[in-house]
Amino acid sequence: ADKTIADSVQAGTVNHKEKVANNERLEIYDFPGEYAQRFDGIDKGGGEQPAELQKIFEDNKRTVGIRMQEETAPGIIINGESTCRQFVSGHKFSLTRHFNADGPYLLTTVQHLASSTVDYRSEDKAGYRYENSFTAIPFAQPYRPRRVTPKPFVQGTQTAYVVGPAGEEIFTDKYGRVKVQFHWDREGKNNADSSCWVRVAQVWAGKRWGASFWPRIGQEVIVAFQEGDPDQPIIVGSVYNADQMPPYLGKGLDSKH
Repeated sequence: ADKTIADSVQAGTVNHKEKVANNERLEIYDFPGEYAQRFDGIDKGGGEQPAELQKIFEDNKRTVGIRMQEETAPGIIINGESTCRQFVSGHKFSLTRHFNADGPYLLTTVQHLASSTVDYRSEDKAGYRYENSFTAIPFAQPYRPRRVTPKPFVQGTQTAYVVGPAGEEIFTDKYGRVKVQFHWDREGKNNADSSCWVRVAQVWAGKRWGASFWPRIGQEVIVAFQEGDPDQPIIVGSVYNADQMPPYLGKGLDSKH
């Protein structure tokens, strides 16, 4: 989705331009958009829910609008000082008696300074002093904080067990995806609710042709994460273990084949 910067924002009687020096021609290209994985056309039981996929197109517009607001929010910042003790960041206040800036504003930061030159038990109020400095934006300007906290990044691969409904040998959706439970998961019940649907990589995949090996319930699989994103797991292989032994290796060093 695309979003263009707004023309201007009103603060008091002043119309502040946001489009300056052809800045609307500058592009911020962000991939992946990190919104498509929020929706799935398959429910947790394997049934289809196509209406969920339509929400992707609604959410990409919402997401790009938020990203644009993140970029434009710092464009118009008002700095000031006051003695109003009720000022709290995130709250709204109205400015009056200014020659051209009367109107509502949103406090984004407030720094408080208080001092006393008398004993705290004294009733002499002349010895107490309070003031603050603040930053604000016009209330007409949507505020979006910068994304300063990085999303968790998964290093390397992990192993997990394929899970599904009790009594089933194989549990996949129409795309061949399966459910897994990771070793560290203490809340999962080793059933179809243990994870989202996880894609399975194949050695050869095409349009209704290729090779397919679908992991069975109980198998141990190797899980990687696209872009290191914990919301995008993908199974890249499977391994044998003490419960899932190889079919036949023979006995002794010379008989392995």
